[in-house]
Amino acid sequence: MTAARDWRPIIRALEYPTLFTPDPLDDVDRILAMIERGHLPVGSPHDVIEAIAAALASEDDLTTLNGAPSTRPGRRLHPFLVLLKEKLEQKQSPPAPV
Repeated sequence: MTAARDWRPIIRALEYPTLFTPDPLDDVDRILAMIERGHLPVGSPHDVIEAIAAALASEDDLTTLNGAPSTRPGRRLHPFLVLLKEKLEQKQSPPAPV
């Protein structure tokens, strides 16, 4: 993802499949699998990691990214993004030599 590319569409695409679940943390593995299979319009896993980092560093209200205020508090989206980013980074880094 280039610096000029907007991270918001990627975050919207990641959040959308979780809109109807009580806790997005329950969907992290499902969303991770969707990213790996190319079932979300988010680019590469590296693009997703960069977008999440930009979103977490942003001062934007993440609860309004889908066009209307979310019924889910931002404090639930933040941990979802953090955990998803951590899992993606783990999959991207090679295993440590034994």
